[in-house]
Amino acid sequence: MSTLIDAILGSLNRLKVALGWNRRNMELIGVWPEPTRTDERLPNFKVLFFLSIIFLFGILPENVNLYFISGNLDLVMENLTMANLPGVNAMIKFIYAWYYRKSLKPVIKCFYDDWYTVKTEEEKVLMLKMAKPAKFISKWCFMLSLTMLVAYQTLRIFTIFLTDKASVNQDRLIIYPAYFPFDIRSTSRLLIINSAQLIAGYSDTVAYTTVDTFIAMLIMHICGQFAILKKKLLRLMDNDRQSKSMDEFQKELTWIINKHEQLNG
Repeated sequence: MSTLIDAILGSLNRLKVALGWNRRNMELIGVWPEPTRTDERLPNFKVLFFLSIIFLFGILPENVNLYFISGNLDLVMENLTMANLPGVNAMIKFIYAWYYRKSLKPVIKCFYDDWYTVKTEEEKVLMLKMAKPAKFISKWCFMLSLTMLVAYQTLRIFTIFLTDKASVNQDRLIIYPAYFPFDIRSTSRLLIINSAQLIAGYSDTVAYTTVDTFIAMLIMHICGQFAILKKKLLRLMDNDRQSKSMDEFQKELTWIINKHEQLNG
């Protein structure tokens, strides 16, 4: 019994390494394709909430603001490079991950199955060899992006705090300068809009980095599976061919071919 428990815990720990920070971050914004989940209401609510925040407090007012600052090239470049284009890019990735979430569930199920059915220490070593770089990528890509986000937002908040509200255009009183068709100089409105932009910036960062690192995780996992198939095939042809019956040989060779086709599909 204890051996079985240890094996299960070992599989879960290895799976945790393989997933890196991808599952945690994608669950946060509602786009993780969990194959065991049937009720998608909460994830869909998360997606719609974060997409609404990004669009209504980020992309839409920032694009409208381009019209009003079109005569100032410095402000246009600030608008496009600091928030607008990265925000649009992140939103596209966000929608893409949401749209294909259901299609990706069988892929993640196979991912889980591969980790739960590891049979030998050699297979574990090969899979972990690919999983650890994937975890490193997911962790540090997100951490570096988050560090830049926090640094920019902190600087903007400090600048806004020291700014005289009456002496500047109201778009300079929010973290990501944007146009709103009403007076936002009151403290309550500034707090609401800036808080929403903080959420939009964070969810943009999660979508911008995690979708890429999620794909990297799958690629690294497939590389590990191909490495295992290579080892199995070499062992089958070199060592096991004489010791196995023809039926056993064909059975194992068929399994290798089917697994190869599954990975290619």
